[in-house]
Amino acid sequence: MFLAVVTMIFFSQVIQNPDTEGKMTIQFFEDLRFGAEGGENYEWFDGQTPVVMDVSPNGYMYVVDMKESRVVEFNEKGEFTRIVGKRGEGPGEYQNLGAFRILADGTAIGRDNLQALAKFYYFDKDMKYIDTKLVQDLQKIIVASDISPNGDLMFCWLISVNTETGNMTFRMAFLDSEFNEVRTMVSGDWPRQDPSRFNDSEYWVDNLAGQFNAMVAQNVYQIGFLPDGSTLILDSKKYTIEKWSKNLEEKLAVIQKNFTPKPSTQAETDAMVENLQEIIFSQGGNQFEQILTESVLRRAIEKADLPKVQFPALAVTSIGDKHFGIVSKGSLDTGEVTFDLFQNDGKFIGKAAFPGTGVYGLFGLRVLFKNGFAYAMEKNEDGDNQVVRYRYDFVKR
Repeated sequence: MFLAVVTMIFFSQVIQNPDTEGKMTIQFFEDLRFGAEGGENYEWFDGQTPVVMDVSPNGYMYVVDMKESRVVEFNEKGEFTRIVGKRGEGPGEYQNLGAFRILADGTAIGRDNLQALAKFYYFDKDMKYIDTKLVQDLQKIIVASDISPNGDLMFCWLISVNTETGNMTFRMAFLDSEFNEVRTMVSGDWPRQDPSRFNDSEYWVDNLAGQFNAMVAQNVYQIGFLPDGSTLILDSKKYTIEKWSKNLEEKLAVIQKNFTPKPSTQAETDAMVENLQEIIFSQGGNQFEQILTESVLRRAIEKADLPKVQFPALAVTSIGDKHFGIVSKGSLDTGEVTFDLFQNDGKFIGKAAFPGTGVYGLFGLRVLFKNGFAYAMEKNEDGDNQVVRYRYDFVKR
């Protein structure tokens, strides 16, 4: 087995790309926009999680409303049609909705989180509930998951709890469709919770600093699933992309791009504090507002061992059948997002700026490409979420 792995890595194709602007870009044309002005079914809270929507092969759009634990369906014209999954305790109903993913064949998988229990709900092409799978394991608490287009592989953020000491660890790992761990990418300590010190600001400075360090470690590896079943594993610090065949069976190529390191800025730190306050206060209410002040957050950020330079690559996403994009700029301060554009064979071809606002947050990218369109969860001037659909074309610069 060891020799086989060494041979596989040794003969993987290495594709070098210089630090150039490239000859191609993408032009975006707004095609559809809808949001809060439509009424209660158009008001969604998401906590800035990445890609809080998905799209079926027939163009129907499904918005994940975290606050109400529901999935709202809209037709290709942006008209409300029904609630697919709602808050409740019955089959296919959510108590703490975490994710909803449409697979390539039009079926869907939703995830409900109840402390250490994760429930995965399965829906057919008509979005009718058909099955539930449970994952209840203190050594494998699924906090977040991203599922491949065929449903055979998922990339998860996992937490493990030592029941004797109360200590916690995290890891980012691939699981198969039966939730067996296939490959672990990174692991480390997660700050231990101490309810007796809930009102102690110094405790929160230390605890949050530890969480920030863990989040940086988690974000080093970003995952993208291509329509042909292959998987892209991005090392955000080194700007290196490994391309693997279906189910991580074989490494096909190593794609590299030269870059110039850029220092972290005070503006981005200020934007991080603002984003954190928004998330914490919206989820925890007044009890957190009195404790997790701006001063506490800033001290925690200063105490954390955060990188002094920006990651040159922040996220990876498939763009149609022939291309993928790497987010080379995702600003919490200005809301700007810029993609480096690659062919699926690993050749860098250019850059494109995304026209939408608020499409990059602390937890990642809020844009997906499906059915020949780009779909974004954007924020308007009032901070309300909007679904925006764009047509797009690759053109020469």
